[in-house]
Amino acid sequence: MTNLYYIPVLRYYIMAITIGVLGSAPFSNAERVAFGSFTDLVENASLSVQFPGETVSYNLNSVNFTNMLTGLAITNNVRFCLIYSMGVDFGGGYVGYVPVGGMDGVGVTASGYFNKDDANWWGMTNGRTANYIEGNVDLGYWSAFVDANGNGTFGTYDFDNPYFDWEPGEYIDSFRLNNFQPFQTNAGTLSAGDVSGQYNLPSSLSILTMTLLQHNGTNNITITVDGTKHNPDVGTITLHYCDSLTNGNWRYLATSGFPWWEYEIRTMTDSSTSPQRFYRAQSP
Repeated sequence: MTNLYYIPVLRYYIMAITIGVLGSAPFSNAERVAFGSFTDLVENASLSVQFPGETVSYNLNSVNFTNMLTGLAITNNVRFCLIYSMGVDFGGGYVGYVPVGGMDGVGVTASGYFNKDDANWWGMTNGRTANYIEGNVDLGYWSAFVDANGNGTFGTYDFDNPYFDWEPGEYIDSFRLNNFQPFQTNAGTLSAGDVSGQYNLPSSLSILTMTLLQHNGTNNITITVDGTKHNPDVGTITLHYCDSLTNGNWRYLATSGFPWWEYEIRTMTDSSTSPQRFYRAQSP
């Protein structure tokens, strides 16, 4: 096991945080942790050497996300992350939520695991489900995120409070999950059911090709984008690059604030010395 300070599902860790909320705090400065997967917040109990536990694997049966702006189905979803937080009674009048499982996905598939509740780990008990229809259902709730800007992370999580702080445009709204197969150990991989929700599908604003100009050892890329053509709720543009349009391997370069209400010019920096590159500006 690595740093226990970052593991929210060990029972004694959560109790330490609870004590911190109520009074004296053995762990008084829990940090915010960036996450690019549900596994960054939910350690796999079955892989723990010091505190061995059990997990159950789950796969989604279907993914039905829609474009928030058009209402049309999205069949080629970018990376998304689903995290299930379970309601826990810590005693002393304090009740909170603890991440105990989740799934990572792309396209229309997703897979993950849930920890089993035992003496060391907060988790699911046999027969428990994790359906999420409206509000907190089945004594827990789901948080769903999409990597709209392609930077590999969804946001940060504060173990001390606790709460998610997601990146702009990366929260999946109106999320629902039905038909979750009841938790059961020693039964192989189970079905997590069917999910739906909506988010702003990233839209390409421009594809540019240019010869980079060397300036004081850096390459300055000047991009002009019509701000009225991207989502007014986001206010950012993300720049991706590739060296050839034939391989389609777009890579993240930078993100910049971008007011939607006017035409703007933004200058971003690329450290590459390649004489030619292709660039794609996106707005979540």
